[in-house]
Amino acid sequence: MRTREELGLSDHRYRSLVEQVPAVSYVARWEPGSPFSYVSPQIEQLLGFPAARWVAEPDLWAERLHPADRELVLMDEMRTFQHEIEYDREYRMIAADGSVKWVWERDTIVRDHDGRPIQTEGVIVDITERKLAEARAQHYLDVAGTILLVLRTDQTVELLNRHGRELLGYEDGELLGKDWYDAVVPEDDRQARRDNFIRNLTGGDEPFTYHQGDVITRTGERRTIAWRNTQLRDTAGEVTGILASGEDITERLRAEEEISRLAFYDPLTGLPNRTQMEAELRRCVNRCARAGRAVALLLVDLDNFKLVNDSFGHGAGDRLLRRIAGRLRGIEGNGMLARLGGDEFLILLPDLADGGEAAARAAAEEVVARLAEPFKVSGAVFHVHASIGISLYPDDAQAPVELLQHADMAMYQSKGRGRAASTVYAHVSHDPLERLSLPARLRRAIAGDELVLHYQPIVELQSGRLASMEALLRWNDPDRGLVYPDDFIPAAEEMSLLEPIGDWVIGALARQMLDWREQGLQPHVAFNVSPRQLHRPDFGAELAARLAELEIDPAWLTMELTESATLREPERIGPILRELSEAGLRLAIDDFGAGWSSLARLRLLPVDILKIDRSFLREIPEDPEAGAIVDAVIALSDALGMDTVAEGVETRVQALFLAAQGCRLAQGRFFGDPVPAAEITEALRYSSSD
Repeated sequence: MRTREELGLSDHRYRSLVEQVPAVSYVARWEPGSPFSYVSPQIEQLLGFPAARWVAEPDLWAERLHPADRELVLMDEMRTFQHEIEYDREYRMIAADGSVKWVWERDTIVRDHDGRPIQTEGVIVDITERKLAEARAQHYLDVAGTILLVLRTDQTVELLNRHGRELLGYEDGELLGKDWYDAVVPEDDRQARRDNFIRNLTGGDEPFTYHQGDVITRTGERRTIAWRNTQLRDTAGEVTGILASGEDITERLRAEEEISRLAFYDPLTGLPNRTQMEAELRRCVNRCARAGRAVALLLVDLDNFKLVNDSFGHGAGDRLLRRIAGRLRGIEGNGMLARLGGDEFLILLPDLADGGEAAARAAAEEVVARLAEPFKVSGAVFHVHASIGISLYPDDAQAPVELLQHADMAMYQSKGRGRAASTVYAHVSHDPLERLSLPARLRRAIAGDELVLHYQPIVELQSGRLASMEALLRWNDPDRGLVYPDDFIPAAEEMSLLEPIGDWVIGALARQMLDWREQGLQPHVAFNVSPRQLHRPDFGAELAARLAELEIDPAWLTMELTESATLREPERIGPILRELSEAGLRLAIDDFGAGWSSLARLRLLPVDILKIDRSFLREIPEDPEAGAIVDAVIALSDALGMDTVAEGVETRVQALFLAAQGCRLAQGRFFGDPVPAAEITEALRYSSSD
């Protein structure tokens, strides 16, 4: 038998040992209520009561149990005594100062020689910090802006954070343990997604995998998620599941689809636009070159269509264009029908045999036949005719750009034959004298003062006051009368006459500004420059020097540039624009919204004014989408510190709508058509006298 001294020494060593560890150790008698026979001093640091009180007061432990945990913990204790089992539990206790402490308790049963329980020995560890960390982690999971999903190897849900539950419409815990793919993945995509999951599980050393997949919400809505998956492994390195973080990209995909539609489709007719046609034309030429087949391109130009806009307004003209587009659909077969712009359409016919001329002429005849029946629009009857130019690959052109140019030249030949005709480029007369006719006439117009400037007022919507005006080019042709730019600028561009015409505009405007100054008038005038002028690196310096020589203050001028010329080549155009801006000129982007804009590029250019493209005004206020676009451009201008001018205002309702949206300036037939300088001068005098 061990002596009392030996037992005392052993007990002393035990106490010395357990009182050094960072946990509470205890010994309790084997009876309900588990009265302590020993509690280590660490209990006072943990809960604020000295060890002696825990031994002296058997009920103290039960009293300090957290109310939310008390019933469960006492039931666990009762099962321990009933079944003589050891236990391992986590629960909360209330310390002497009222603070809540999370503890982990683990005990063992001490038995006598006959195997009967005589007492329990255990430890109580403070796990408050760990529990707080877990709570913070759960909070971060729930407030994360991404979906966080953990799938076990059997494809059931182990965790889905709040963001994911809210997106799918499920309550907390509702999807736990359920097969993810059966629960939320569309049936048509389910097997492929399961296969992808298996590849993720067995993906070897790849740290992450990415894929895009749809989910079905509780309400039946289909959403697209971009997933980033990584394997989960245990301490032995075995894969236990997949952690997937997901971002809902449904709206982004819809926006990208809409941007693509705006970039590659004509918003008025829904047909492919010039950009998409040119891309398809390149593909067709490359494919047919390999296959030894022909390509035909038909340029369809509506004759005298401008009279429709002038007589009935652009709204009627647009409705008529949509009806015409509807009639022409199907002629292209397996090719493409596109709207080039204005009143011009393109028909691409690929994979033709025998040079393609017979098929092209048949298509041209079909165009004429479909347009023969009158159109009824806005209560009026319109008889529409078209001039058609045909160009063939490889007979007429070896490159896509040449094919388009030759179709354009053939179309002008058709107009010269009296319009309502079709011409194949190969049959166009190449007599040098005839081909020089139009360039010679345009050069004569530049040298002989046949070009004139008309001025259209730009007014303040709130006051109706004349704020400025835009100088617009006209050709006073002795043979045809007043010709608008749409009828001669394309030919001038083809014949490299845009630069001299642009220089003429600047010179004529400068002379008119000097004349107004002598009359005591100093209007603000906007003028247009062509993209070709901006290709000259010295253009900015030359213009600034010219204005300085004439003593014209650049602050009274606004230079308008097309959206495409400004925003597609910012690296080259930017320095010229900054030079002009520093010289004092205001800069405006014309027809904003009709092209392919980059807001990042726009923000970096010294632009002062955005001019809303007139196509958006035509359907206002009937078309809510058009109204939303106008509202967005106005808001964008305000955000970037720019002014906004709405073009093409034709009705009082449109003017009131724009004013209500915060647009400050507008121009259009409602406020006045472009008129010669003499007529606008009277309005200037009246405005300056206010």
